Amino acid sequence: MAEIVLRAPTAADADAIADAINALSRSLYGTDDITGDEIRAWLETPDIDPAADMRVAVLPDGRVAAYADIGGGYGDPVRLWLDLRLRPGYAAVGPALVAMMERRARDRADGPVLLRAIAADRDAAAAAVFEDDGMSVVRSSFRMVIDLEAPPGPPVWPDGLTVRSFDPAEGDERVYAAHQDGFDDHWEFHPTPVAEWRHWLLRPPHDPSLWFLVDDGDELAAVCLCRPQEVGDADMGWVSVLTVRPRWRRRGLARALLLHAFGAFRERGRLRVGLGVDGENTTGAVALYEGVGMRVERRSDTYEKLLG
Repeated sequence: MAEIVLRAPTAADADAIADAINALSRSLYGTDDITGDEIRAWLETPDIDPAADMRVAVLPDGRVAAYADIGGGYGDPVRLWLDLRLRPGYAAVGPALVAMMERRARDRADGPVLLRAIAADRDAAAAAVFEDDGMSVVRSSFRMVIDLEAPPGPPVWPDGLTVRSFDPAEGDERVYAAHQDGFDDHWEFHPTPVAEWRHWLLRPPHDPSLWFLVDDGDELAAVCLCRPQEVGDADMGWVSVLTVRPRWRRRGLARALLLHAFGAFRERGRLRVGLGVDGENTTGAVALYEGVGMRVERRSDTYEKLLG
């Protein structure tokens, strides 16, 4: 620990941070998970100040032993999210980073903080750090995947509704509003500021032809916003957002949009498609995804602690 320096990261650290996170991912799943470009996007997140909200633990040889940040800020008590990534073999630095992030959380909130953190279910080191800090599991989420060896079934569009790709010339305000409305009744939903929404959904590689929209007259009934590939996996297409607004639910739109997206990705040569989902999603999303052939590939657990 004495040889490890804890400090704020800079853009020059992006590749070293990615290397540490990929070392963790390889130990858990056998694959890389991230790129230096994605870390640079983290450093530009609108609601995070890298100098105050991020820390890296740097080894004498310049490698990053661990990374942590604190972000969010909504609700009463204020919800803040802790992200902790520990290079295998360096779990001992975890408590110091968590303590720094908790101090920052108290600085960011004028009153109590509901601190949350996510750890892969296989990441025993991070889980131990969180549990030793007094955090407990309150929720789980899944990464679900489908292989595209065989063509997906044809989508069936209800009530004469059909799909189209997004046209950037029309602006993204309606898409943003439909996304927020579609998630309004989900667990712990809070509106994402539009600048942050654009930061994450429009970052490269963005392909507007993979944003699929369903119109009903002048209204957007549903959206499926996809990215050409998952970070770190060029063979996997990624569904970032799939939502049907409440008025149009229970008509098969989500299933049709998924099958349409699978077909589009297969045409582009992708071997798999993935997405993330809340394990207790109240709209039946997990069952829907299983029904179109997706399977759970990874599970992550959400930990929680009240900071008075």
